[in-house]
Amino acid sequence: MGKTMYKGFDKDLKCRGFQYEVNKEYVHDGKVEACESGFHACENPFDVFDFYAPNEFHRFCEVEGSGKEDKWDGKSSFEKIKIVIETGLGGLISAGVKFCLDRVRWTDETSATGFKSGASATGNYSGASVTGNHSVASVTGDYSGASATGNCSGASATGFKSGASATGFKSGASATGNCSGASTTGNCSGASVTGDYSGASATGNCSGASATGHRSGASATGRRSGASATGDCSGASATGNYCGASATGDCSGASATGNYCGASATGDCSGASATGNYCGASATGNCSGALATGHRSGASAGKGSVALSVGRDTRAKGSLGSWIVLTQCHHDESDGEDYIDTVKVAKVDGKRIKADTWYTLEEGKFVLANDNDYEGD
Repeated sequence: MGKTMYKGFDKDLKCRGFQYEVNKEYVHDGKVEACESGFHACENPFDVFDFYAPNEFHRFCEVEGSGKEDKWDGKSSFEKIKIVIETGLGGLISAGVKFCLDRVRWTDETSATGFKSGASATGNYSGASVTGNHSVASVTGDYSGASATGNCSGASATGFKSGASATGFKSGASATGNCSGASTTGNCSGASVTGDYSGASATGNCSGASATGHRSGASATGRRSGASATGDCSGASATGNYCGASATGDCSGASATGNYCGASATGDCSGASATGNYCGASATGNCSGALATGHRSGASAGKGSVALSVGRDTRAKGSLGSWIVLTQCHHDESDGEDYIDTVKVAKVDGKRIKADTWYTLEEGKFVLANDNDYEGD
């Protein structure tokens, strides 16, 4: 049995040019030295963000390291490594929160159980745990952790590498500090994180996750959920009907999956991806890209960027100097699938293609989109 670790990859599941596959084990032949040779991984999931920013261009996995090991500055190099499972950004953040809480020194003084109860712990390695309706847990200090379970409960952790976890109806979790994480599960729940390398994960109907800081990430899963990440290299992912993802900052990315979903990314080299019928994607910033996939979806791009819409009756628009890419598709009744007939690319030059104006394809040609056809989008 190997040592449980976490590792980041590029979008092709490569690291340092080496191709990996899930559920496969690899053996390094030669010297094992951290940052030099061998297979690298991190024990603390949040340390992975030091090497792979939380955005749609990177993938994250739980791995097992074994054999020879060499450690340095938060990461290890192993002789052998097995790619156990792809956790995704949300799974990595949740694992990071658990990592923090598992290392808290829980005491009777920092545990409260009962209706409207509360617990407060101050100091390094301290922890507060609360179980009950209307409960509150507050922790201040390095490596701290707060956990509140119950209806309308809340958890707040402030400090370096601190973590907060709240589970229950209308619960909330807030973590402030470098490498901190907040995870909340339940209807109408919310998670807010502020600090470098921080992450927020909210799962449940009407839930929301907000992460602010350098290389921060937010993941919200559930109906009408929303995720917002602000900061350089930040990423936001929202999965569920009526969901929305917003990422603001250079090299940031936003991904939203589900009907009526929307993704917005602002910043140079940023990207937004929305998948689902009637969804929309917007990317603002030079060299940015917006991708919308699904029936009657739409994508918009800022100056020097690209907007791509794939699906039936899709539309796209862009600022002057940007590019729009549209597909014309048909629906095959025999198998219920959509198929692409034509793909067209055009530059928004202000003459043939007007700026900030919606276009669609008809008979393989760019035509103005009728706003009435997209009412309610």
